[in-house]
Amino acid sequence: MNCLKRLSALLLALTICWLAAPAALASEMVSAARNTLNMRAGPGARYAALWTVDKGYPFKVVARRGKWLKVTDFERDAGWVYAPMTDRTRHHVVSASSATLRSAPNGRSAVVFRAGRGDVLRTLRQRGRWVQVRHERGPVGWVARSRIWGW
Repeated sequence: MNCLKRLSALLLALTICWLAAPAALASEMVSAARNTLNMRAGPGARYAALWTVDKGYPFKVVARRGKWLKVTDFERDAGWVYAPMTDRTRHHVVSASSATLRSAPNGRSAVVFRAGRGDVLRTLRQRGRWVQVRHERGPVGWVARSRIWGW
């Protein structure tokens, strides 16, 4: 009977892990770690390159196959990237038509920079509904989370 209890507990633990795995994977984020990263039609270098992204571009991981990750971006476009060419450096991308970087985390502070749709922003820290970022051209400021997508 003791063996049956252990087997039952093991099956329960495996079931919980199996059910939790898709949720954990769905929330995994990565960023392009190279200056140019190819998004491919399938999990391998033999598949066509659909488009390229620049260093820092964030993705949500939706599947894995060996060293390849199936990812989506802020526009829900999907493709495959080679995992060793990604990292866990936190970035956001401007998902709205534009995003205003401000000197402090509020809508009344001075404007530092205006970023355009698709601009990559290095995440520095977060405070409530605001994220402090560094634009790829250098300016640092606070941006409303509703204007960006990523980590």
